[in-house]
Amino acid sequence: MEDLIKNFLINSTLLVQVIGLVLLLILIFGKKENPLLVWVGKNALLLTFLLTVGAMAGSLFYSEVALWTPCKLCWYQRMFVYPQVFLLGMALVRKNVEMLAYTTMLSVIGAIVAIIHYAQQMSGVKIVSCAFGNSGTSCLDTEFIGYGYITIPLMSLTIFALGILIYVARNRVTKQ
Repeated sequence: MEDLIKNFLINSTLLVQVIGLVLLLILIFGKKENPLLVWVGKNALLLTFLLTVGAMAGSLFYSEVALWTPCKLCWYQRMFVYPQVFLLGMALVRKNVEMLAYTTMLSVIGAIVAIIHYAQQMSGVKIVSCAFGNSGTSCLDTEFIGYGYITIPLMSLTIFALGILIYVARNRVTKQ
């Protein structure tokens, strides 16, 4: 069961990366009247909420079901995604699309942490101190690598990056 969920999360990450690439290309080369861009802009709050719920569920699976101990940088990334679930949930209830500006700042900071973490894992070079005391997990450890490059920090980075792109898409279609 654990392998099935890991494979689902790896494949979901790949799908989100493809969606993000398509959205990025539309943002760069498309017009603001592009139907996909308009749809993303109109549904930005819901899409970002679902994205962060998925990220929180995935991280909780790894720590609570698979029993992997998160490293220090994993905890920092969680600190920037978990609040978004609650902020965006409240924003959905209140139909407050302006909350996206605040959650996007959390995504920007979370993405920076994820980039540092991923760079450490892939290079094997310690960029920042990571382990918690004597029993902590090292940020250099990789529990798995999907498709030769997808690790847990890259999953996190993918979520943060798509959240940022969704915010940019929303602003692109709503600015006159």
